[in-house]
Amino acid sequence: MPILKQLVSSSVHSKRRSRADLTAEMISAPLGDFRHTMHVGRAGDAFGDTSFLNSKAGEPDGESLDEQASSSS
Repeated sequence: MPILKQLVSSSVHSKRRSRADLTAEMISAPLGDFRHTMHVGRAGDAFGDTSFLNSKAGEPDGESLDEQASSSS
């Protein structure tokens, strides 16, 4: 099935843009809606504030639960 593989691979690459296709007008200025607090390198190494990775999204961390329990008693 080499023909099928060629068709699939060519359609995937046609959707991707290279850096040469990007222009300055395509990139917006910072909007101020988030902070850059960490960096992940190509090898997967991370540095900066990674504490948000310890809790699940949308769930309060353990301290917040303890504070809520003590304030409701």
